Amino acid sequence: RDDDWLWNPMDFMYSIVDAKGDNGLGKVVTKNNIVFSDSIWLGNYISATRHANGRDWWLLAPRRVKNDYHLCLLTPGGIEYQGMQTIGDTSYNYCCGQTDFSPDGSKFFRHWPEGILILDFDRCSGVLSNPLYIDYSDYPAAGGVAVSPNGRFLYAPKGAFVHQYDLWADDIAASRITVAEYDGFVSPFETYFFQARLAPDGKIYIVSTNTNNILHVIH
Repeated sequence: RDDDWLWNPMDFMYSIVDAKGDNGLGKVVTKNNIVFSDSIWLGNYISATRHANGRDWWLLAPRRVKNDYHLCLLTPGGIEYQGMQTIGDTSYNYCCGQTDFSPDGSKFFRHWPEGILILDFDRCSGVLSNPLYIDYSDYPAAGGVAVSPNGRFLYAPKGAFVHQYDLWADDIAASRITVAEYDGFVSPFETYFFQARLAPDGKIYIVSTNTNNILHVIH
């Protein structure tokens, strides 16, 4: 779109901070260094997973309303742009979703209100493959994705519900069950289910779509 620059990020940038600078308070050495310039999704759409070498990190950033994925590699020498790959479904909404990797980095997930895309990810080459699209036209809503520590269960918080998928099932889409339903609790506003993240303590934390003072948690 010609108006992307009005409300979407158009640069993927990084800064370098000396954590020991300014007497331990931290000092910005260089900032706003551009890795690539293109329309990038607003929100929680940039995800990272460790390279198979155990040292470097892959960074994946989807283009807005496109089935294109910018790939970067973070090494001790800095961030290197690796190019863009086109793959998967193209029926993307404008906002209100999330991307994430499985804990072992073997799968990549992209959520938007009408669907979830599951892709295999090669941690050696950075290549995406085997797209599987799960249609959510029966319940389109803002939401997110997170995967259990053992890599088996995909959780999709969406508005009034949290759905669970079994990634080990023969038919992943058919394995959907509802594990939580919004009960009307407010704190101080409605606490609907939105984006999620697996934390180092092995729990999945879910924020809501409003400015609230609580987090939902999956143990």
